Amino acid sequence: AAIRDAEVLDWRRTVQAETSEGREAEIRRIRLQQEDLPVEISEGLFLSNATGATRLNRLNELGVTHVMNVAGRVGSLIPDEAYRDAGIRLLIVDAEDEVYYPMLDKHLEDVKTFINEARDGGGACLVHCQAGINRSGVLVAAYKMVSERMEVLDVVLHCRRQRGNLFLSTNQGFQEQLVALARREGLLGNAPTLQ
Repeated sequence: AAIRDAEVLDWRRTVQAETSEGREAEIRRIRLQQEDLPVEISEGLFLSNATGATRLNRLNELGVTHVMNVAGRVGSLIPDEAYRDAGIRLLIVDAEDEVYYPMLDKHLEDVKTFINEARDGGGACLVHCQAGINRSGVLVAAYKMVSERMEVLDVVLHCRRQRGNLFLSTNQGFQEQLVALARREGLLGNAPTLQ
């Protein structure tokens, strides 16, 4: 339930500064960062929407060598050849943004393999869907949680700080899948409290 509660995992609660003006300035800075897609989730792992995935010069600057589009062909806004010509390996996965779609069961292993291939080769991987919120969001959160052994709420809060509070906010089924994975991995952590 904490993932669904906007107040519990509102990244703005974690922003600290010596003055209220300083805090507001930091919040504005982070908001601008959240809108400059793609955003970095971990070293060598980026999250974006479909539009951000077309910024080939930016991807090159970030060292992105692999792009995983989990929105299928609807998320392909530029020809596949554009990635190939830029030296970027593309993987297209036709995943659905539906509550009952078994996202992690169907795609997490492929995501792990693809991200690890990029990182092991000294590159970086961008995972995107149409909006960069649910499909790609749950996959990068699951990857980060398991690979870095982070508790689930810490992972979601981190991703929301990077991508914004809409991150993984509208698909309850994906939220439940992430929590179930955390339970299996021993990464549930303590129940959250509001301070």
